[in-house]
Amino acid sequence: MNINYITPLKSHKPLKLPNRLIYGNGSQFRMVDLSIGRYIGKIKITPTELKKSKFYQNDKPIKSLYINDLWIVPFFRKKNAGSDFIKFAKHLSKKNGCEGRIYTLAYNYDNPGKAPHKFWRKQGFASASQKENQILDFIIENNIEVPPDMCQGTMMYI
Repeated sequence: MNINYITPLKSHKPLKLPNRLIYGNGSQFRMVDLSIGRYIGKIKITPTELKKSKFYQNDKPIKSLYINDLWIVPFFRKKNAGSDFIKFAKHLSKKNGCEGRIYTLAYNYDNPGKAPHKFWRKQGFASASQKENQILDFIIENNIEVPPDMCQGTMMYI
């Protein structure tokens, strides 16, 4: 009588899944909170070439990642979902040969009177205008709203 003996598998620590998962294709990505199985938001990105950027002060075209759209479900705002997307965009910028450069138009399409500039500035983005950056830093430091004249949209860069 032949007896085949299979050694038991070693017990392994269970895999720790991230709380959030970002998935998508080359330009559109979505985020899901795995702990509750809910959709959190989306980001749309496009690798582009910038010619004569005021921010980078480049003479030759340089590659940069453009964030076309970033939207977070209202319940998840101010819960680091946007920050997670920006970290992901930084990774994609390097992966796409943009050397970490990212830019976007800071404008709130859902609520045009409420500027997202504070969010972008806290994420490390800056305007090409030093004065505007100083104003945003003052606004953040004093926890006040962005003035209406700044709500028209501003190009911001990393």
